Amino acid sequence: MRACSPWEPVADAIQAMPDGRPEEVVPAVGHAMAEAMDGRTGLLLRMVFELLKGDPDTTEGMRQGMARGLPDLVQYLSRQMAAGRVRPMHPVLAIQLLAGPIVAHLLTRPLAEPLIGFPTPTNAVVAQVAEAWLRAMAPEEGTGARSD
Repeated sequence: MRACSPWEPVADAIQAMPDGRPEEVVPAVGHAMAEAMDGRTGLLLRMVFELLKGDPDTTEGMRQGMARGLPDLVQYLSRQMAAGRVRPMHPVLAIQLLAGPIVAHLLTRPLAEPLIGFPTPTNAVVAQVAEAWLRAMAPEEGTGARSD
């Protein structure tokens, strides 16, 4: 589970700049997720299906596979929200808003390319997703966002 988890590279990206601004960290996290899942989406889907079955061994394996990365990202986003740099919400929802479009892209890209043509490289898509996330998560005007 740990070898296939996209969370280890996410932890590495956050560890490289633990106090970095969201404009730097979020794109790095998005690219780390995409690179870790590239070519493994089927396996990751299977892991999710197994987890949904509720098998204790699978649950424990997932817990171990997510011991780094997911908690690191939750903590990073919580600090950024507390500092007023990103819109406050539950950090898990904020992560889903970033990871969801990346996962959806990786799952649908094999269909989109041959059927309707989609030549945009994955790294460019991830960059666009990160930019959209940053716009959506920008603090509301007048909420005291700090730039320090």
